[in-house]
Amino acid sequence: MLKKKSTKVLLAILTILIVILGVFEVKSYLDSKNSRKVEKVTTKQIGPYIVNANQSEYQKEVEQALITALAGGQGKDIVPEVSKYFISDYFTLKDKSNYNNVGGMGFVLPDVQAKFKTNAVSSYYRDLATFKETYGKDNLPQVKSVEVDKPKKVSKKKVELDKDSKTVIKFVFDVNVTWEYEENEKLADMKVVNKAKLRFVATEDSNWYVYEIVGVE
Repeated sequence: MLKKKSTKVLLAILTILIVILGVFEVKSYLDSKNSRKVEKVTTKQIGPYIVNANQSEYQKEVEQALITALAGGQGKDIVPEVSKYFISDYFTLKDKSNYNNVGGMGFVLPDVQAKFKTNAVSSYYRDLATFKETYGKDNLPQVKSVEVDKPKKVSKKKVELDKDSKTVIKFVFDVNVTWEYEENEKLADMKVVNKAKLRFVATEDSNWYVYEIVGVE
């Protein structure tokens, strides 16, 4: 009789454990599903480019100008707006969670994104964690405006293009860009830059992408 009772008790305990494990599995699945849903809405598409859904006020302004430029289809109008958005995202560290969260990647030629990100992580983004710890997240750089010079065409023969890239490049242009940050007394300590030369490429399907940051000041 005691054996039967013990068996029933054990079966009851096992049943409860199975139910509890089942609940955890379902919760884990739902959490994972919800997490994927959140990830899906963190970015959005603007023409051939991918941008963050969570934008600064300045980026929202540039987005509208970029949409208009893309509708016109002229590189001379598209490149300045891409430059503005790219700079405002890449050189803003305030909204970046870690050094891997490189801004502006959605404007970089897909074939060279891996190389571009590696360079970013080993240069501008290298000290992100240190800056955050030393100066506080709220004091990190936030780009508030960007000025773009007229793009200058560059001969493809005079630049080093990635030989592994399968994208057909039609044109290459260099663009000088300057920008300003939100006022912050800590910026001088971080020795942030505010001038750069961007290299753009036009693909066979007439899309314009950032290819590399040629230099910064």
